[in-house]
Amino acid sequence: MQYTVLEPLRWQDRPARISVEEADGRLNAYYQITVPWQVSRMCLGRPVEEIPRILPILSPAHHIVSAMTLDRLFQVEPPPLAVNMRQALISTQYFVHHMRKLYFLFCSEIDPFREYHIRGNDSGKPFVSSRVLDAMMHGVALAEEAATILGGRPEHPVSVVPGGVGRFLKPPHYERLAEIAEQSLKRAMEAARAFHERFVNGSEISTGILELHLEPVASLALSRDMSHILVTDEAGNEKAPIPPESVFETVGLHFEPWTYQPFAYFLEKDWKGPEEGMERFFVVGSLARLNTGRPYDHSLAETERQLLLSTLGSPPHFSLIAAFWSLVTELIDSAESMKEQFTQEKLTGPAIRSVPVTMGERGFASMESPEGFIAHRYEVNDQGLVQSIQVLDAASENNAVRCAVARAVIEASRSGTVERDRTKAMIEVSLLPF
Repeated sequence: MQYTVLEPLRWQDRPARISVEEADGRLNAYYQITVPWQVSRMCLGRPVEEIPRILPILSPAHHIVSAMTLDRLFQVEPPPLAVNMRQALISTQYFVHHMRKLYFLFCSEIDPFREYHIRGNDSGKPFVSSRVLDAMMHGVALAEEAATILGGRPEHPVSVVPGGVGRFLKPPHYERLAEIAEQSLKRAMEAARAFHERFVNGSEISTGILELHLEPVASLALSRDMSHILVTDEAGNEKAPIPPESVFETVGLHFEPWTYQPFAYFLEKDWKGPEEGMERFFVVGSLARLNTGRPYDHSLAETERQLLLSTLGSPPHFSLIAAFWSLVTELIDSAESMKEQFTQEKLTGPAIRSVPVTMGERGFASMESPEGFIAHRYEVNDQGLVQSIQVLDAASENNAVRCAVARAVIEASRSGTVERDRTKAMIEVSLLPF
């Protein structure tokens, strides 16, 4: 048996590697998370009000959905100002997440040590100009400034509390947020133009490194009114919607000994690993939201989505070009949302919090994060200490898809479609949208 390890992988939130096994003509590729990360051990026995400041280690969006879970647990309704501030914070998180992914795509061909090469050597060229790359990072910095104003910190926010948010904005913040929103929309449109110039030429697709097609898989996304979970199968047919409160009875987590990241799968199907097929798994995130066929409320984002559909065809889509293009459409939508939400009218009000006066035994909440659908469920004792916690994270939901991506690139490398010395770089780029 031949055994190969590709590590470290760039641009992953947690340390990861690809392990490739080949025996008797059968090839298996495994996406492995190499550090332990058990939420229950961090949270069990703690006062439940601490959870919103612990779980953002999974992603910043978990701070907000955790506080929403506590709203249900403490049976409080946040005032309109708090709701608007939470929504504005989510929009900045979408912008930062998607812009970073596109930045990594555009500079994936750059040799980080190119300045040290002998003059005249080919050290790799970026897909777009350095001016565009600088503008994209400037856009990320601006959005992180907005996230700091709204959330206290961009990567590990602390402002959202049970029943609302922790503080009012100060007068100078309103003008600054409006400036940031205006600049963010410009940066989003610049990134979209760069994407078109490099990968889309009218109705012709010049994919290059984005020519990979994934194995068809179901898509899962929360409806815009958050009343139900939309599920479309690999052929694009809508399945029976799932009530959000029932997601943990519909989707289970399975742990394998070779990775610290569990696999989310449909409980109605018996467990089999991703190497046995994708019929029991699903994808979440921007590609899944694209495959549900939902239009955008904002004009520029909807125009971009229609261009995607006219070029690539009707969903479902399972190509890498569609996955990255869906990031572009949502980047524009998040910037338009920021421009709509970053107004003094929406970010002022008489109250920032409804103070809890009672406590139940269970709380549940779910939302669409930049990475995909996430859900929390807590159970507490009469002292408010966490007795049980269930967290559905986008990393677990896309874990099987990441394994499938790695396997597809390895197989393309074996067939000669991908150059062997570029296999690792191709895997790193292909994992970005998931």
